[in-house]
Amino acid sequence: MEVFQELSRDSVKAPSEYVDPFDNPNFNTVDFVNRIFPNEQKLGGLDALVDNLEWRIRSVDGDILEAVRRQSSSGLRAKQDLNLAQQAIQ
Repeated sequence: MEVFQELSRDSVKAPSEYVDPFDNPNFNTVDFVNRIFPNEQKLGGLDALVDNLEWRIRSVDGDILEAVRRQSSSGLRAKQDLNLAQQAIQ
């Protein structure tokens, strides 16, 4: 589906160029759904859409968790380095 490509970061060359359509202040949910499912026959793709969105949510959740872990590790390491530097000064 073209909408998956539109929502996929992989379709953009650089992450800085990616613009999430959901962030658009003019985003219209009805128009969005009608583009994905323009007729009743296309509703057969609903399960695939839901699966794709659930996968994307899990992927983003994993990325967030990893970033929080890295930040936490960096903060702990910085605190240890600061303590060592302060002890060296004394």
